[in-house]
Amino acid sequence: MNERIDGLLQPFITLLQTNTHYCTWQQVSMAIETDETAQQLLEQFNQAKDTFAEAQRFGRYHPDYQTYQRALAQAKRELDQYPLIVDYKQAQKQVQVLLNQMSIMLGQAVSPHIIVPSDFFTGQVPPKKSCGSNCQCG
Repeated sequence: MNERIDGLLQPFITLLQTNTHYCTWQQVSMAIETDETAQQLLEQFNQAKDTFAEAQRFGRYHPDYQTYQRALAQAKRELDQYPLIVDYKQAQKQVQVLLNQMSIMLGQAVSPHIIVPSDFFTGQVPPKKSCGSNCQCG
């Protein structure tokens, strides 16, 4: 059964892997892995996150809670503003939209009653269906 499903999924996988958004995402991922500044920012963010998580165990009673909280916010801001990270997040969002579109198409091809993920931010919402009763759940 799994071999049959794998065979049916192969065209979808090929379509995804040849998509420009996926290729862009892969290229940016590799660029981040080789970029020293990006790696340094990721390391600083992870270190700040771990330090804050340790302080968070004690809550606001930890003497350096706010200091660690600010350090984490600053590390995240620096990471989020780095151009490669911005490109990565944009490409990742595009790949997610593509996957959601594929899920909707696949689900609707099987049955219009199948619940599939929707992407609220891009407006890709599957058509609503009622359950048939008078409860107005659709």
